[in-house]
Amino acid sequence: MNIMGTQRPLAWGETFALAGAGGLAAFFAIYLYRGMLDPRDAFWLLREGESFQHYIGWHFFRHEPWGWPLGAVDNLATELSTSIVFTDSIPLYAIPLKLFHHWLPDTFQYLGLAVVINYFLNGLVACFLLLRLNIPAYVALAGALLISTLPVVVSRGLGIHGHEALTAHWLILLAIDFTLMYRRPCLKATFTWLLLLVVAVLMHFYLFFMAGVFWAAWWSYQGYVLIKEPLAESYRPALDSVLRGLSQNGVWWLMGIGTPLIVLLVMWAAGYFHLGSQSAASGGYDYYSAELLTFFNPSSTAWFYDENFTSMSALFPGWQPAKMGQYEGMAYVGAGVLLLWLVWLILTLFKRVPLDCRRIDAKLVDNSHAADKEPRSYLWMPAWIASLGLFAFAIAGEVSFGQGSIPLYYEMLFKPFRDYVRSSGRMAWPLLYLLMAITFLQLSYRLKAYWLVPLLMLALLVQWEDLREWHSLVRDSVKGRAEASRADPLAYDVLKDDELNDVWASHNSLVAFPAHDLNALKPYLWLAAEYRLSINVAYLARANHHIIDMATQGYRSNLQQGELPEGHVYLITDPELALQACRLEGWSCVEHQEVTIVWQDASARQAIP
Repeated sequence: MNIMGTQRPLAWGETFALAGAGGLAAFFAIYLYRGMLDPRDAFWLLREGESFQHYIGWHFFRHEPWGWPLGAVDNLATELSTSIVFTDSIPLYAIPLKLFHHWLPDTFQYLGLAVVINYFLNGLVACFLLLRLNIPAYVALAGALLISTLPVVVSRGLGIHGHEALTAHWLILLAIDFTLMYRRPCLKATFTWLLLLVVAVLMHFYLFFMAGVFWAAWWSYQGYVLIKEPLAESYRPALDSVLRGLSQNGVWWLMGIGTPLIVLLVMWAAGYFHLGSQSAASGGYDYYSAELLTFFNPSSTAWFYDENFTSMSALFPGWQPAKMGQYEGMAYVGAGVLLLWLVWLILTLFKRVPLDCRRIDAKLVDNSHAADKEPRSYLWMPAWIASLGLFAFAIAGEVSFGQGSIPLYYEMLFKPFRDYVRSSGRMAWPLLYLLMAITFLQLSYRLKAYWLVPLLMLALLVQWEDLREWHSLVRDSVKGRAEASRADPLAYDVLKDDELNDVWASHNSLVAFPAHDLNALKPYLWLAAEYRLSINVAYLARANHHIIDMATQGYRSNLQQGELPEGHVYLITDPELALQACRLEGWSCVEHQEVTIVWQDASARQAIP
């Protein structure tokens, strides 16, 4: 392993720290999500929100023949062209697992396992990053535990937001690591950056966007250095210096051209462009933003906040953000981290121990080249540029605090990305991780071990106590839904109606209209997946849902003219349209909750006169 720019084996303490950080983070995930981890159990997903659609996308995908793009899903949302990218089914798992489709159980979900793996990697990579900064192993372990259990990760997991892919914050940590550690363009940097971007784009687009900004900042900075610095120290450069300079220039150009092209090819294969022009999201960039003091506010407008739970923190009530959608940018750090920040501030203001940036940066420099031996304090610049740029994107052109905000009018600079990265508040995460890495770096430099060890232990205890009620809420939510699914696996009456089994078995497709109420159609997506039926609608991320609704306009027009195309089972969510359909000669219908099921079968029941 390459630690601090030099090749050496890991010390036993560092090995213990890495194993401990990953193992404890994974154990924490199991503690929170134990009821949802069995890959053979998917019934609990009927009581979930977005996690349900992630599973449905995978279930359709695994049963379809291979095509191009590889991630295409033809029998789901048939009015459009979709893929597992737009169902957020984590292509990184879905595509390789499809190769083993025939050996997997008929019911198989990998969402729970994906979250545990992400927690493990979050702890491991956080510890790895801190060790690469020459931080002592015990500090790296404590820091990794604090980083890997932050509320920004927990709130994205199962039972809460249900964004399993967005718990993969190890990708952000690796982007920070690569930005700090790779000092010159080289083939190793090319391949590792490319691998990171490919994995990120197959995990989730938002994570790829963050990693891509770090890559762009690092690559641009390297170009600036190559232009500014002479190839060698003397007027007549030595041959090896000339060759090294030319090599670095060549690799830099190769990265700038080859990396984006390969990433675009991977995106094409995964299905990013399969939805075409219909993939533009329907606004929300400034609504789903982050407030300026998001790291300090434990309150939110998220759906799991109510009169019984008003704050993630047991110590601070927090305040309501200016906009309802700013729960997407919520990034409270916890009282333990706030304690460390307070100590860091006190040491900076009062103790005034000089922090030699040159000395710290010297730990990051690869000493194998003579031109790189002089440490420079600006080595952190690309990471700062990327993190602050993303944070500026996160707050969406205005400073929000409490119920007030001050517009800064720079949001138009981000117009090309606004429709595709509309939940901009998530872009605050990289700055949080960079600040935490610097916190542990500076505390380990400024404090002796006999002060730092008890401080870290106190921070961990305060953090746990501060977030204990929040963790209990998550665990109880997961446990409650898992128990409910065991008591009543089929959560919807239509799934228990055995008299409809022949209807599903005798048809090949379901057609829903109008399609503006996708929640009401949830059990029918499950039925379509179970009976291998195509269905014309689905909840799709980063898609304009108005287009999905408009795509069903033709069926409404047909019904108004007194006819429906034969061969489909219709799912009608509008009462007026349902009455018209049930009066058609030769068509039969039955109503379940908010949906009227209509099919061409004279012997079926008539639920509506």
